[in-house]
Amino acid sequence: MKFVYLTCCCLAVNLSLRADTVTLNSGEVITGEIRSETETQVEIETSNAKRTVFQTKQISKSAVRAVVHETAEQKRARADYEKLAQYQLNPNQELTPAQFSAGLSAFQSFLKVHPASVFAPELSHRIVAWQTEVSNVASGRVKFAGQWMSPVEKNSRQRQAQVQAIQTLQNKLEQLQDQRRPIVDSLAIAQENLATNQTKLASLQDEQIPIYGSASVGLETRFDLHGKLISATPVQAKREITGYQIIPHPARDQLASRVVLAQAQVTQLQGNLKILDATIRDVQTRLQTAQQALTSQPAAVQTQNIKPTPVVSSPVAYTIIPETLRNPKHWEWIGGLGLVGLAALIFFLRRAKRRD
Repeated sequence: MKFVYLTCCCLAVNLSLRADTVTLNSGEVITGEIRSETETQVEIETSNAKRTVFQTKQISKSAVRAVVHETAEQKRARADYEKLAQYQLNPNQELTPAQFSAGLSAFQSFLKVHPASVFAPELSHRIVAWQTEVSNVASGRVKFAGQWMSPVEKNSRQRQAQVQAIQTLQNKLEQLQDQRRPIVDSLAIAQENLATNQTKLASLQDEQIPIYGSASVGLETRFDLHGKLISATPVQAKREITGYQIIPHPARDQLASRVVLAQAQVTQLQGNLKILDATIRDVQTRLQTAQQALTSQPAAVQTQNIKPTPVVSSPVAYTIIPETLRNPKHWEWIGGLGLVGLAALIFFLRRAKRRD
């Protein structure tokens, strides 16, 4: 919990104190970096906590109550503080001595250069957290899920977490496979429907009506032996087919629409199945990795290789209380033995006095 609290404090400081501020008449405070300021408008660049998404806002001066600019020293302190983001504690793993040394040295250097910075209080809390971790590591304790414990307990809790993760992945895999079955069935039905409509559409016979050319009128003439025209009789020319008019089958449009819809349904189901299969493969890979990790992890840590775990009372100093003295019954025995010893001492002193 302390680790989470310190992280939240760090983010809150970054959000509220890291840059210029523009206070609106409504009371809203916008933090960021002022790019320009005129008599009529303020332009400020804002970002998210991780400074990965940036946005520029133009605000009318009539809506602004106050504008506060960072000083040069505050800008330098903020830039130096943002460099410290690389030094973070791991809730599941202890840092190495070199990492401890680098982080604490960086924190102390910042406080030395910027002792009056607004980031100093939060950074002091981080130093205490790091010193606490150093003391716990020195005492032989290890970290898991943000808590300190013995190596044996961590090994047991890690195995429990791995078993739970495997069970979760197995349940998810079963759910995905249950989701896959109806999609496969629907895809088979859609493909069969598509094939049936395509076959019916291909078997339709359209009607063909011939197109004839326009009729021409001519004259049949007769001449005598001297070449004189005797008669001229009109003659109807024979018509010829110049093409065909196709009249679609009445069911063609309906079947074509069914084919288009069936094809769209098949395409959609195939896409859904492809996405689902990719998710199943990912879960199967993660499940296999988790099972291998559980198999390769020793069932227990040898107790003779574990240092005794003292009770940490402060980040720097701690006191070891023997387990035998923590039981109230042991104090009763110690008190009783003390009284017996005191009575024996008084008896021997009186006896020695009588001899004198």
